[in-house]
Amino acid sequence: MAVTLRLTDDETEALRRRAERESRSMQEVARQAIRARSSTGTSGWRSPAPSRSSASTAGA
Repeated sequence: MAVTLRLTDDETEALRRRAERESRSMQEVARQAIRARSSTGTSGWRSPAPSRSSASTAGA
């Protein structure tokens, strides 16, 4: 399955630097980070921030 991941410029640069330092692709580094984080169980995940559309309609 293909997934698009949107990163900030700072996140992209950090990912690029780590991949270069480890002589791996950015995809490999990102996938390993996701696997490592998801294997700790759901308690390690933060709740997502409310979307702009739901936040703007919450007070209406």
